Amino acid sequence: MEKPQIDGNCMNAMTPKMKAAWRKMVGAAFLWVALAALVATTTSSGGRGAVIATVGFVSFALGLALFTDGMKREIVDEVRRSD
Repeated sequence: MEKPQIDGNCMNAMTPKMKAAWRKMVGAAFLWVALAALVATTTSSGGRGAVIATVGFVSFALGLALFTDGMKREIVDEVRRSD
């Protein structure tokens, strides 16, 4: 296992496996925010509902992107190890 070089940036101190796990966790958190916004949108009315729906959509898109990137990083790391 290689030791990461620490130069003040915490992302550089992470191994590829840690980066993938971090992206998946943050992505899952954004997906939960999107689900909460979906529930909150049905109970709110007017302009507030539109703002909540927009935040929910952005959270869903960001969460899905981060989660899939984390999954991709894990798969690529496994493929590189098997070679």
